[in-house]
Amino acid sequence: MEIQEVFSRMHDKNKELRELKKIYKDTLASNSNYQELLEKLKEIKEQKKRTETIVSNELATEVEKIETLKRGIADDKQLLSDMSWNSIVKGESISVVGPDEHPYDPIFAVRFQKRK
Repeated sequence: MEIQEVFSRMHDKNKELRELKKIYKDTLASNSNYQELLEKLKEIKEQKKRTETIVSNELATEVEKIETLKRGIADDKQLLSDMSWNSIVKGESISVVGPDEHPYDPIFAVRFQKRK
């Protein structure tokens, strides 16, 4: 089996999936019960957002710490990925162990993106 054959098959399946999702979405849009539920959901989401804002204001220090930790974790993930990739390119082995003494293996993925 060739790479192009698998890619083309995947592309065809994605096209069919998009068409079916459009039919599904259009059918939901014409359903009055679904539209009523969407309105109720919108109101509940607004209430939720207001409550979250109140709590965030009360815990401003903790919320800032959460955001700082999230950024730090994202930066460290990128650094770990870059360091691992560089080690693989150099032919070095990679080994990391978690706090529970379990070894972790790297996972690399290949994706294809349309050229611009």
